[in-house]
Amino acid sequence: MSKAEKRFFKLYTANTSDREVNNYVNLFDAIDNQDKYSEARLIKEEKYIKQLPKLKNYLHELILESLNVYHSKNSVDFKLRSLIGSIEVLYDNVLAPYKTGQIN
Repeated sequence: MSKAEKRFFKLYTANTSDREVNNYVNLFDAIDNQDKYSEARLIKEEKYIKQLPKLKNYLHELILESLNVYHSKNSVDFKLRSLIGSIEVLYDNVLAPYKTGQIN
């Protein structure tokens, strides 16, 4: 990740006061501070890590989410896909009552 992407990730996750998200950011920092990735060293040095595979998986998802938001500003394709996704959600929500027979 570039410096700008890392900075954006920190800003993106700073908007929450969720303790779990803060653990993910701490894990991100711990990994980022390593010269060469060492899971054994992470487990040894980071006392808050109880379920490392789960934390790493969610951190991976959080990083991808922040990168998508970061790069969406520059990508017309991403904006179009996002708008199409929004249209599908709105369309489904408007038609859902009709499909289930709740509205006649």
